Amino acid sequence: MNSQVAASTIETIITLASRHLSVDGYYSRGQEVNLRGTIVENTDGWRSVLAAELKALGYSLKVSQNGEVVNVSIFPAQRRIPWLNIVLFVATAISVSIVPAWIIEGGKVFRDFSIILHWQRFAIPLLLILLFHEFGHYLAARRRGIRVSLPYFLPAPSAIGTFGAFIKSNSPFPSRRDLLEVGAYGPIAGFVVALVFLFFGLANVVIHPMPTGLDVPKLVEPLIMRLAQAIVIPASIPDGYNIFLQDNPMLFAAWVGLVVTMLNLLPVGQLDGGHIIYALSPRWHRLVSRGVFVGLIGLGFIWQGWWIWAIMIFFVIRFGHPPTLNDYQPLEQRCRWTGWVAMVIFLLTFSPVPF
Repeated sequence: MNSQVAASTIETIITLASRHLSVDGYYSRGQEVNLRGTIVENTDGWRSVLAAELKALGYSLKVSQNGEVVNVSIFPAQRRIPWLNIVLFVATAISVSIVPAWIIEGGKVFRDFSIILHWQRFAIPLLLILLFHEFGHYLAARRRGIRVSLPYFLPAPSAIGTFGAFIKSNSPFPSRRDLLEVGAYGPIAGFVVALVFLFFGLANVVIHPMPTGLDVPKLVEPLIMRLAQAIVIPASIPDGYNIFLQDNPMLFAAWVGLVVTMLNLLPVGQLDGGHIIYALSPRWHRLVSRGVFVGLIGLGFIWQGWWIWAIMIFFVIRFGHPPTLNDYQPLEQRCRWTGWVAMVIFLLTFSPVPF
């Protein structure tokens, strides 16, 4: 049996078609949507414009015309193997497995394969956190009938071997409810997985004395990490002792996952947090975005990395957010709770000085 087109997808298709046609009626059969109407503007270019808009949704169209009456059949475009997504994921899996180990362990990584195996306890949890985060977005979007790409992972010679991942939205959001769910489910899913690895990592922690006369960088723990540590390790770590990343790559991966979650939930622009704030209140979105920007400039005097984020927000991320197709549809209380849960996660994972 063919699956049916989601109601929100049909609504989006009708909205796009209504820009060119006066739609008199429609019906759906399986994955196909059929519209009937008359041309709003008697121009030859409307077919190509509508075709391009539907292509972004992953659909093709076939048009037949009888006088003033136009019939449009809309059906899914043929799917292709996402080679770019696959290649980028494999490259990221390799870089996450090797680069952090090389940065921390040095050149001996290439002479002792057991070190690479040891650091899989970092690579695998981090990849799972990123995967759950991105597929939280992806599955929420597909559930709401919004066409999005598969995740694009970004390998990088950074301290963690990646610049993260992202998905591209190929269609507008039908409503604020859709925007909120797609924006919130990604970081919520990633946070839950990071929390699992956080508790496993703390349960297997080894505490060592600090080397004398050596300035060893220490991770600054967000609130959720301190709460988890208080549960798993009730006794505080004494002065002169620390947790070394070489001994506990899983805990390092969990911490990275929490930082990634926090950065994505910054309530600004079109970051996940920006999506959520816009869905909760379009009127407050730009004000909150500008407030966060000013706050990051202030925090930059504590940790200069925030200034880099402030520059990215000003020149790349920006403060605005495009409207949904129906900003006036009220949010259900359940959706509002989802948004506020995501914002609580932001507070639990936030640290003024991540390093």
